[in-house]
Amino acid sequence: MIDPYDPTEESSTDGGEPRITEVTIDVDDVIQTNMRFFKDDAYEYEDAHAFTHLETRRSIKLDESKRHDLERIIENFPADEPLVSQSALWMHAIVGVHFFPDANHRTAMATIRKMMEDNDIGMPGEGLLTDLNERTEAARNASKEERRKLDIDMGNYYEKDSLYKVWMWYFEDVLDQ
Repeated sequence: MIDPYDPTEESSTDGGEPRITEVTIDVDDVIQTNMRFFKDDAYEYEDAHAFTHLETRRSIKLDESKRHDLERIIENFPADEPLVSQSALWMHAIVGVHFFPDANHRTAMATIRKMMEDNDIGMPGEGLLTDLNERTEAARNASKEERRKLDIDMGNYYEKDSLYKVWMWYFEDVLDQ
């Protein structure tokens, strides 16, 4: 049986898939999304490196260099890829470069969902991409494991490696492509 969260398994895409053609978010939208996870008591937000709540808030705002890097990721969004690949590449970039002290997976997921909605792309069952269900938890855990093995930076943030494969399998599954 094929394990969809095993990055060594091959996956494929169909050239007729929908795609995000208009990037509707900016750096501040991504930062605000992460800040919402930080402020909401319903979500766990942990920063092992910060000693105070204020230090964590400051690190979420991003310095100029990180803001520029995030802007570059947004500007280079892979508009020519099918939706499943776009989504996997977006997760790879945000999770891989790891801009925030915590909630990078949730931030990436929420912002890709927003872009899908803004591009009138129909979504599966309500909350599927935002709720931490078993499928999402498995992908997130596999993603964390792969991220530890890879050196992702501004030179390879949209690379199709093992981290990308984890998210390809996930989006192929949840978007039913």
